[in-house]
Amino acid sequence: MSGFVSCIVATCDRPAFLAQQLKNYSLQTCPNTELIVVDDGHQSVADLCAEVANVRHIRLTRKTQIGAKMNIGIEAAKGDILQKLDDDDYYGPNFLSLASQRLNASDNPHALVAWCCFAVLITGQGRLFHSGHGWQAGGTLRFHRD
Repeated sequence: MSGFVSCIVATCDRPAFLAQQLKNYSLQTCPNTELIVVDDGHQSVADLCAEVANVRHIRLTRKTQIGAKMNIGIEAAKGDILQKLDDDDYYGPNFLSLASQRLNASDNPHALVAWCCFAVLITGQGRLFHSGHGWQAGGTLRFHRD
């Protein structure tokens, strides 16, 4: 049941975060992926996206709500599996592979994969905090297009 994974990132005026996200994406071990960046910032991040393989940049000409940006990314996606990513979150190199394994472990075509805990680094404090369990972090959602 594995397939092509389209990752979608909505961003606005956060080029430093997006640059880190693009680096994270380029290190992923999961084959058959693309990253779609939907951007409505004052300055385009197309130049950052052009430097990374399998990344497509969609430039919006006006401010758009995040849900609408995600829908635009979904419409442009080629994959049969969709993965939401946040521009300011860190995803380790095996994140997409692990998410694929979890989704493929279910026989339910309506399955949804989400992580229930994460680490938080607060600027200036220099240490990580654990979120605890049960959060169902929306930045990690993975699901079948159907």
